[in-house]
Amino acid sequence: MTEREIKLLGFERSDYSDSSYLDDNGTWVPDTVDYYYHLDICKGMSFITSCKSEISDDKWYVDVFNTEHPIRFYEFAIVQALINQLTSALIKPFNK
Repeated sequence: MTEREIKLLGFERSDYSDSSYLDDNGTWVPDTVDYYYHLDICKGMSFITSCKSEISDDKWYVDVFNTEHPIRFYEFAIVQALINQLTSALIKPFNK
Protein backbone atom coordinates (compact mmCIF):
# COMPACT_ATOMS: atom_id res chain seq x y z
CA MET A 1 0.00 0.00 0.00
CA THR A 2 1.04 3.58 -0.43
CA GLU A 3 0.83 6.32 2.17
CA ARG A 4 -1.94 7.87 0.08
CA GLU A 5 -3.96 4.63 0.32
CA ILE A 6 -3.44 4.51 4.09
CA LYS A 7 -4.97 7.99 4.30
CA LEU A 8 -7.84 6.99 1.99
CA LEU A 9 -8.69 4.19 4.42
CA GLY A 10 -9.25 6.79 7.12
CA PHE A 11 -6.10 6.25 9.15
CA GLU A 12 -4.97 9.14 11.35
CA ARG A 13 -1.36 10.29 11.50
CA SER A 14 0.42 10.32 14.86
CA ASP A 15 3.70 12.20 15.21
CA TYR A 16 6.20 11.39 17.90
CA SER A 17 9.77 12.01 18.91
CA ASP A 18 12.22 9.64 20.53
CA SER A 19 14.04 12.49 22.23
CA SER A 20 14.15 16.26 22.52
CA TYR A 21 16.55 19.01 23.41
CA LEU A 22 16.42 22.40 25.11
CA ASP A 23 16.87 25.26 22.62
CA ASP A 24 18.38 28.70 23.34
CA ASN A 25 14.98 30.01 24.51
CA GLY A 26 14.54 27.23 27.06
CA THR A 27 11.91 25.41 24.98
CA TRP A 28 11.97 21.64 24.54
CA VAL A 29 12.21 20.82 20.84
CA PRO A 30 11.78 17.34 19.33
CA ASP A 31 15.10 16.00 18.09
CA THR A 32 13.84 13.47 15.57
CA VAL A 33 10.18 13.47 14.62
CA ASP A 34 8.75 10.36 13.04
CA TYR A 35 5.18 9.31 12.42
CA TYR A 36 2.87 6.36 11.92
CA TYR A 37 -0.82 5.91 11.19
CA HIS A 38 -3.56 4.27 13.24
CA LEU A 39 -7.25 3.50 12.90
CA ASP A 40 -9.48 2.59 15.84
CA ILE A 41 -12.45 0.42 14.91
CA CYS A 42 -13.67 0.45 18.52
CA LYS A 43 -12.08 0.33 21.96
CA GLY A 44 -9.72 -2.63 21.95
CA MET A 45 -9.69 -3.10 18.14
CA SER A 46 -7.20 -0.99 16.23
CA PHE A 47 -4.94 -1.08 13.21
CA ILE A 48 -1.49 0.49 13.10
CA THR A 49 1.28 1.01 10.55
CA SER A 50 4.98 0.98 11.18
CA CYS A 51 6.88 4.26 11.37
CA LYS A 52 7.66 6.28 8.27
CA SER A 53 11.38 5.81 8.99
CA GLU A 54 10.90 2.04 8.59
CA ILE A 55 9.14 2.30 5.21
CA SER A 56 11.02 2.08 1.94
CA ASP A 57 9.72 2.73 -1.57
CA ASP A 58 6.34 3.90 -0.15
CA LYS A 59 5.39 0.28 0.63
CA TRP A 60 3.24 0.50 3.75
CA TYR A 61 1.49 -2.29 5.59
CA VAL A 62 -1.10 -2.50 8.36
CA ASP A 63 -0.92 -4.58 11.53
CA VAL A 64 -3.69 -5.44 13.94
CA PHE A 65 -2.60 -3.57 17.06
CA ASN A 66 -1.38 -5.32 20.18
CA THR A 67 -1.65 -8.99 19.25
CA GLU A 68 0.55 -11.77 20.61
CA HIS A 69 1.63 -12.71 17.08
CA PRO A 70 1.68 -10.12 14.30
CA ILE A 71 -1.30 -10.04 11.95
CA ARG A 72 -0.24 -8.04 8.90
CA PHE A 73 -1.90 -6.89 5.69
CA TYR A 74 -0.21 -5.49 2.59
CA GLU A 75 -3.10 -4.99 0.14
CA PHE A 76 -5.37 -1.93 0.12
CA ALA A 77 -8.46 -3.87 -1.02
CA ILE A 78 -8.10 -6.47 1.73
CA VAL A 79 -7.72 -3.85 4.46
CA GLN A 80 -10.64 -1.86 3.05
CA ALA A 81 -12.85 -4.98 3.03
CA LEU A 82 -11.77 -5.88 6.56
CA ILE A 83 -12.55 -2.37 7.87
CA ASN A 84 -15.95 -2.47 6.15
CA GLN A 85 -16.76 -5.90 7.63
CA LEU A 86 -15.73 -4.90 11.14
CA THR A 87 -17.52 -1.55 11.17
CA SER A 88 -20.71 -3.06 9.74
CA ALA A 89 -20.65 -5.73 12.47
CA LEU A 90 -20.28 -3.20 15.30
CA ILE A 91 -23.23 -3.27 17.66
CA LYS A 92 -23.88 0.32 18.60
CA PRO A 93 -25.03 1.06 22.14
CA PHE A 94 -28.67 2.01 22.45
CA ASN A 95 -29.03 5.75 23.22
CA LYS A 96 -31.94 6.61 25.48
